[in-house]
Amino acid sequence: MQYEVVVPIPVRPIWDTFHDAERLAQCIPGLLLDEPARTGAEGPELTGRWKLRVGANTVTYRGTLRLRDAGDPHALAVVVDGGEVRGSARVGAELVVRLYDERLPDEDDDATGETRMVIDATLRLDGAGRTAEFATERLDAAFARAADLFAAALAEELAPPVEEDAVFEPVATTAQESPSYLRPRPTPRPVHVSALEPDLWSRVGRPAGRDPRRIVRLLVPALGVLMVWRLVRRRRRRAG
Repeated sequence: MQYEVVVPIPVRPIWDTFHDAERLAQCIPGLLLDEPARTGAEGPELTGRWKLRVGANTVTYRGTLRLRDAGDPHALAVVVDGGEVRGSARVGAELVVRLYDERLPDEDDDATGETRMVIDATLRLDGAGRTAEFATERLDAAFARAADLFAAALAEELAPPVEEDAVFEPVATTAQESPSYLRPRPTPRPVHVSALEPDLWSRVGRPAGRDPRRIVRLLVPALGVLMVWRLVRRRRRRAG
């Protein structure tokens, strides 16, 4: 399996990080050290647990990672030996990491440029376990994602620091020349409640265009005539 990622950092800082055990451990997502990171005579050595996400599953491995110079310029040999924490499978890997300077021909400054990192990996699997249940395509995608996360962590770790003493001085002095986010916003017009809430008559279904006061003036005389008619009718019944 071969993976290739581009890191927007020059080769020299990345090469130095590969030889610094503590800083390298901080750039490996999912790694939890069981022992302090140490850099020996041959190179860094990390011992701990590493979580690998394979699709919707997460597998945790415990083992040791060792880095050695591969002999070629800006090339490293990486040997991983370990096993599943919740399984019986033994898992190992041999990787060769090569760093290529991607600077333009006219860029001579070592502080600028980017690095193309090519990783050739060979996976070893002994015994039955969760790793053996995954298809090769899923494992390939999982390690490609891990390589991308490692490159992103390298870029974040080695990014140049932001100068805190920088003073911001706005150039524009008038509201017309200033950016839109610095201009005063116009005061919004007030919204009347009646425009949002219907009145009582509209809630009970008042026909549109009718004046409620006119309806009351018409109902009062009609109710009076009705009451007089009922009173006359009662008196006729008593007289009969």
